[in-house]
Amino acid sequence: MAKLRSVQFPFDALREVALWLIAVVILLKIVFSVMINLVIFAGGYLNPVYTVTGGLVQSTLIVNLAEFLIIVGIILTVSGLRAGDLGLRRESIPGAVVTVTGCWVLVQVAGALWSLDRYGTLVLADLWQQAAVAAILGAFLAQVFGNALFEETLYRGFLLPQFFIKLRAAWLGRHPEVRLAAALLISQSIFALLHIPNRIYQGIPPSAWIPGLVTLLGMGVLYAFVYLRTQNLFIAVGLHALVNMPVALFLPQSLGRNLFILLALLIAVFWPVLTGGLAGICGVDRRS
Repeated sequence: MAKLRSVQFPFDALREVALWLIAVVILLKIVFSVMINLVIFAGGYLNPVYTVTGGLVQSTLIVNLAEFLIIVGIILTVSGLRAGDLGLRRESIPGAVVTVTGCWVLVQVAGALWSLDRYGTLVLADLWQQAAVAAILGAFLAQVFGNALFEETLYRGFLLPQFFIKLRAAWLGRHPEVRLAAALLISQSIFALLHIPNRIYQGIPPSAWIPGLVTLLGMGVLYAFVYLRTQNLFIAVGLHALVNMPVALFLPQSLGRNLFILLALLIAVFWPVLTGGLAGICGVDRRS
C-alpha cells in the first residue's frame, strides 16, 4: 500500500509571512481595484497619455506598474522575501521568452493555414486592419509588463505559496494534494473576486457576474498549474498576456485566445520538468 514518505513541495522552503501582511496586501489590492476602475478609468484621467503616445503607452500599463511597484515593494520590504521567492527570477526569462514565442509562432502558423483554407490567401485579421500598430503593440505591452506581470506575481507568485504554507499547520499538512487544492481555491477565488470593480466599470449587471467570475477562477487555476509545472512564472505571465491580448495575425482574436488557452492547458499537463501528475507537482515521494 502506498505510503506518504515525505513532502517537499517547492513552496515549503519559502519564508512564511505574517497573516496580517497577507490581509494588508489584499486590502490594498481591493482599494486599488476600486480606485483604478471606478475613478481613474471611469474618469478617463490617463487618456491623454494614450493620445500623445499613439496608443503605445496605455492606462492599463501605467496603473498595473504602479500597483506592482507599490504592493510588491511592500511585500519584499516587510516580509524579507526576495524577488525570486515570488517567482521573479532573471534566469527564468530566456526560457520563458523561447517558450512563449514558440506558442505565439504556433498560433500564427495555425492562423495562416486557417486563412489559406478560408480565403485562399493570407488575410490579416480585422484587428490589424482596424487599429494602429502602435495601439496593438501598446495593448500587448500593457499586458506583459503591466496586468499579467502584476497578477501573476501577486496571485500565483505570492498568495498561492503563502496560503499553501499557512495550511501546513492544519490537518491538511498531512495531505499535500488537498492542501494544494485548498490554496488554489482560496488564492484564485480572490483573483476572480477582485475583478468585480472592473465588471462594474464595464457596466456588466451583477446578474451576469457569476459566469465571468467562474471563468476567471478557472483561468487562475490554469495559470497556477502552468507555473507549478514549469517552475517559471514568466511563462505564466507570457501566456496570460497572450490570452488577454492574442495579437493573432490571421485569426479572429477570440479564436487566437482559445488556441493560447489550449496551449496553456497542454503545458500544464505535459511539461516535462515536473512529472508524475499531482504527486510530481507536490514533490510527494510515494513508496509501497
